Amino acid sequence: MDFHFPRTVAQLAAANRRVVVVCESCQHYKEMMPEVLDMTFGANFDVYAGFRELQAQLRCERCGEPYRRIDIVDRTHRPPGPVSFEESVNRQLEMNALIRARDGEKAGALRAPRLRR
Repeated sequence: MDFHFPRTVAQLAAANRRVVVVCESCQHYKEMMPEVLDMTFGANFDVYAGFRELQAQLRCERCGEPYRRIDIVDRTHRPPGPVSFEESVNRQLEMNALIRARDGEKAGALRAPRLRR
């Protein structure tokens, strides 16, 4: 089995994923076109590894504040019904990578088990 998910701008575009940004100041919502991300960051830019750079570079068109909420959305139409194990694992890996990138170090840290007395 091949467990992987799209990471670079080019891979996201090929997999029909979109980077969606929301301004927390004015609630402006925008879906970033893959071509714009390609011109700004390059086709081989790793969106997850460079998540902090995305947050620093992308600014709201209305108020000029940096975007603080960035999501990656799958625009592929899938009929309802069962999915393969591989597809299910890939979706979960992709969601975990987004959460880890968005929350930074605190998402990857594991808590030590608590002992009961």
